[in-house]
Amino acid sequence: MLKARWEMEQPLTLHYRGKNELFLFCLTCIVFASLSVFSIVCAGEIIENEQTHAAAKEKIIWPYVCYPPLYICENEKLVKGYANQILKIIWKQMPEYEHEVMLSPIKRIFEDAKSGEKQLFYGMYKTPEREKFLHYSLPCRISPPTYIVIRKNEFEKFGKENQVSFKNLLENSDFKFLMLNSISFGPGIDELLAQHRNNPNVIIEYNTTNMGAKSLKLLLNNRVDYILSLDGISYDANEQGVSNQLAYLKIQEQSKYQVGYIIAPKTQWGEQMIKKVNNILRKEIPRESFFQILKPLVGREMIPELKRQFNKKILEPSQN
Repeated sequence: MLKARWEMEQPLTLHYRGKNELFLFCLTCIVFASLSVFSIVCAGEIIENEQTHAAAKEKIIWPYVCYPPLYICENEKLVKGYANQILKIIWKQMPEYEHEVMLSPIKRIFEDAKSGEKQLFYGMYKTPEREKFLHYSLPCRISPPTYIVIRKNEFEKFGKENQVSFKNLLENSDFKFLMLNSISFGPGIDELLAQHRNNPNVIIEYNTTNMGAKSLKLLLNNRVDYILSLDGISYDANEQGVSNQLAYLKIQEQSKYQVGYIIAPKTQWGEQMIKKVNNILRKEIPRESFFQILKPLVGREMIPELKRQFNKKILEPSQN
């Protein structure tokens, strides 16, 4: 009887052990499945994070000033200008970066450069003071010589000559002059500006936004007697319909074309960016299309001289 009872109960005992094994097996499968799903999710997140990181581009800020025809703005938004055309050429060949433009006064551009901000700016003149905190590209902007701009009806008041001494004008207290702070006009003029900036007849304008239009307004409203020409002064005069009210006088102290550059902060990052920019400029400057961008700077009769100066001051350095 005991044996029979054992034989009868044995299958029950075996059946119970089988359920334990099945439960453990199922539990193991669930754990492994959960771990697999977790691993897949984690792997997916890692891949996604890596792809996101790879897709995230380093941003370069390109400040601009509303200064036609270099930078032409509408409601302070950059819309065109020959600087804008050149920047687009450079951006196209630096697709690994995100490029963003930002309206900024000249003074702020210098302050950010001194702080090492990751910014590049097109069109800056070179001065010994600026070289202390800026890296410069190859020359890629050209400007005609600076002129004295006066009211046309006061031509006789300035001596009836087409050329004047800027130094003599600055020293003449009868003439009020508008000086734009932080703006360079190149050798021969910058030194005189530094020497006479504290003269009582020198009015300094610190806000350099829309400086061309603002200068003309002050001149034609008799707030000042003369100003220095900017690249965009003719453009602004045409836009305002006042070209026939102006006269231009050559300056004895300066008769040379000036060149401008792309600048970067004097940091390792800035040095690397200028090397990349220079590689692009060496390819683009020899193209006729590059010179065509700059032609609107002068009248038709001055284009041959502009071309000659371009070849000497921009093309030749780009090929050395």
